[in-house]
Amino acid sequence: MRTDSIVVMDVGSEWPSWVDEGGSQESNVAVISRQEGECGDEFACRARAWLTRVAEVFRPECGVVVTGGEAPTWVSAILEALASVLVSSGGDSLILVSAGGHAQQRELAHVVRALGRELELSGREISLQFRVAVSEDRSQDMVAA
Repeated sequence: MRTDSIVVMDVGSEWPSWVDEGGSQESNVAVISRQEGECGDEFACRARAWLTRVAEVFRPECGVVVTGGEAPTWVSAILEALASVLVSSGGDSLILVSAGGHAQQRELAHVVRALGRELELSGREISLQFRVAVSEDRSQDMVAA
């Protein structure tokens, strides 16, 4: 079985090693990352445009957004855009990974809950998870909506 994923990464964030661990499965991963010095709003615009183009040729089953240490304001827009791509491609899993401190985690947990409510109200079925990066290559589930 093939597993295709889209990964959106903040500047300074670490690659979640579990993304491309397909075992015997073949997998493809499309990645976009925020550039050093790029403001969050610019990144959100660039990432949304990129997601639109990628969705025309790539059918991901999983979307992952990885944040760095600061509380990003662009996360909500990226999660919504990625959820739309997943819905249209038949994907079923959206994961937010935070490497930030408790304040960022609380803020992002709120974003995940709000998106979960929105997805539920619209009838879109996607597994939505929030993970906290606890080391270079491990993350733990924090909130599942």
